[in-house]
Amino acid sequence: TDPGQSSPGDYNSYSTKFNDAFGKQGARLTKQGALLTNDLNEIVMPGLGGEFSYGNSIYKSSNLKLEIDPEDATTRGGITTSSGAGIKAAGGTLNDLSGNSNNMNIEGNPYMGFGTSKHDGSGDNLYRGTPSWTDYMTFGCWLKIADGQNNGNYYWFMDSNRNTSGVSARIYSDIVNGSGSDDLIRFKGYDNGAGGGFILTSTSVINDGVWHYITCVWEKTSKRLYFDGRLEASVTQSGASDGAYSSLQVGGAYYNGAVQHSINGQVGPFHMYTNEVLSDDQIYHNYNYFWESRYRWLSD
Repeated sequence: TDPGQSSPGDYNSYSTKFNDAFGKQGARLTKQGALLTNDLNEIVMPGLGGEFSYGNSIYKSSNLKLEIDPEDATTRGGITTSSGAGIKAAGGTLNDLSGNSNNMNIEGNPYMGFGTSKHDGSGDNLYRGTPSWTDYMTFGCWLKIADGQNNGNYYWFMDSNRNTSGVSARIYSDIVNGSGSDDLIRFKGYDNGAGGGFILTSTSVINDGVWHYITCVWEKTSKRLYFDGRLEASVTQSGASDGAYSSLQVGGAYYNGAVQHSINGQVGPFHMYTNEVLSDDQIYHNYNYFWESRYRWLSD
């Protein structure tokens, strides 16, 4: 059991007062009634913000090959807007901040506002050729799905071949259940694109109207799924190997000549590390950095 969590009982009766009183110290109550606190090496002081273990940004390494933040002006610089529609995107790119020019192409017309790419479930998608990786990969992304919004069997992340009549993916993550406020994150994949498949499913709910940070990790000997910086599912494999497939897609799946199964929700910052598996501490740092600097204030 995570020592930073406990069950305080009925959330609705006192959540607002609790978060107002203690939120700046790093503690908060979720809609499920869990009490979350920061790791001891990441202290948040009232009025001073965070002192983060890997600096005042996400964890940086030479293996950070893709970094997208829709709130950043550089990322938004490649957007083509619809005529008379403000920042409703008609195409263009979300530009990569990692320095590797792995810009994401925009499909459909997601609404680009308030630091997010807002997808309405009707053909919105972000894609590019997959940054090369072999045997090791870490992908993290912020998502917000409205409370009770059905996204069952919709894809939010995949490494796939776009030029097929059906889903042809090496790895992908979709949303399952799809009735009421009980949707879960599922992470699936296949070694060498064939046998040795795995399926991991979160225990936490994604469609509760709160921003959540999802991290998928592919390692030769294990696959892991993290929810808000905490490990929720894992599987061990013996000497499994794999590599980049064809295209990285975020928010939907393109096949049979069109975007299919795109999510109805918001996509925030996302980033990909190739040939590197982040540690539990590094993944929690990435979650905690954005939560303290941005999403806690948007979720209370």
